[in-house]
Amino acid sequence: IENTTNAKIAVIDTETTLSYDLMAIGVVVADRESFTPLGKKYYIIDPTYKEPSMYYDKIFYTDSLPYRKLIKEKALSELKELLLSNNVNSIFAYNASFDYSHLPGLESFDWYDITKIAAYKQYNGKITDNMSTYSTGKLVRDYDVSSIYRLLSGKEKYIEKHNALLDALDELEIMKMLDQPFSVYEKARYIKKPAKKKP
Repeated sequence: IENTTNAKIAVIDTETTLSYDLMAIGVVVADRESFTPLGKKYYIIDPTYKEPSMYYDKIFYTDSLPYRKLIKEKALSELKELLLSNNVNSIFAYNASFDYSHLPGLESFDWYDITKIAAYKQYNGKITDNMSTYSTGKLVRDYDVSSIYRLLSGKEKYIEKHNALLDALDELEIMKMLDQPFSVYEKARYIKKPAKKKP
């Protein structure tokens, strides 16, 4: 990963099996100011990736994706070390609650939900008055990765790849296209709700 003096962030995406077990992690380390990618890693969770999943054929999407095939505990440990060694303390994800829930051990990092910026009219300049939004400014529908990428890029045929690394790269690209400074994402901080106490 390219070494720079600027602060760094990470964009993370995960893929799971039909039983919601973690089977792949994609992570892109980027410059915090420009959102320029500085390096990437792709972890395939062994043996979980062999279990039935909706996007099994996307795991090995292309030969140009170098990967580390590791057991879950080893992959999570290596991922955490990667983030710490690159001075990353901010993790971004699209629908962050999903990825957060599948990555135990990363609770000490600051998490941010890209959706909370991308889906809101006040932050996404491509959301027009004729699109249905709630009083909060949030789109009523069509704010998944594919829809937002198409809206921002104008590429109407874009489809989310459902490969953890390629999706993380596309989610970082969404952040670049939104053209909002890092400070705006404070409004998108993901804070895990404490578990309800049993009566």
